[in-house]
Amino acid sequence: MKLILFDIDGTLLDTSEVDGECYAAALEMELGLTLETGDWGEFTHVTDAGILDECFRRVRGRPPGPKEITTFIERFIDLLGRAHARDPDRFSEIPGAGDILRLLSRTSDCRVGLATGGWRASALFKLTRAGLPYRGLPLSTSNEGMSREAILSDCISKAGAKWPETGYSKIVSVGDGAWDVRTARVLGLGFVGVGDEATFEKLGVRHVVRDFRDPAAFFRLLDSASKA
Repeated sequence: MKLILFDIDGTLLDTSEVDGECYAAALEMELGLTLETGDWGEFTHVTDAGILDECFRRVRGRPPGPKEITTFIERFIDLLGRAHARDPDRFSEIPGAGDILRLLSRTSDCRVGLATGGWRASALFKLTRAGLPYRGLPLSTSNEGMSREAILSDCISKAGAKWPETGYSKIVSVGDGAWDVRTARVLGLGFVGVGDEATFEKLGVRHVVRDFRDPAAFFRLLDSASKA
């Protein structure tokens, strides 16, 4: 039995750009902080919670309080809603993503979880707008942890609670970013990259798909994926 943990933005959904734009706009509105770069890799924890924490410390010298986090998330969701109203196509799935989730759900030797660095509210907003079949799947987000290691570990625990009779011969993380590769290596997970093969080659990743339009090819990679 394999457990497959999917990232969301850039992996299942083609939302990395709009998500980043709205997040940066929310930071400017709530903290007056203008990010000079869209390279989220400069942050210690490339998660919504981690980036907000680090930005608060830069600007105000302390972490955000619960009410400030709630206010920020509400602002962020409002901006995502406005972006969706302007252009729903920016909230599309990566080609074949919905079909691969449906296929995996019918595959007897696979279980699926979703583990994202985004907030739960924003993840649900985007998954719903894109029409992906996420309901019933274990979902772990920035609400559960600041680091990606904590988020993936939480998702593994949720999968264990949902399917207690299941033992996993392999756990595979599927992601699109360098931080996803690093997290899989820290946790000792198999890894499949989604995106440009040359980019992942520089990170030492050999198991890569551009999208999910060829389910058979993706399943072969899941079978052969080694530790990242």
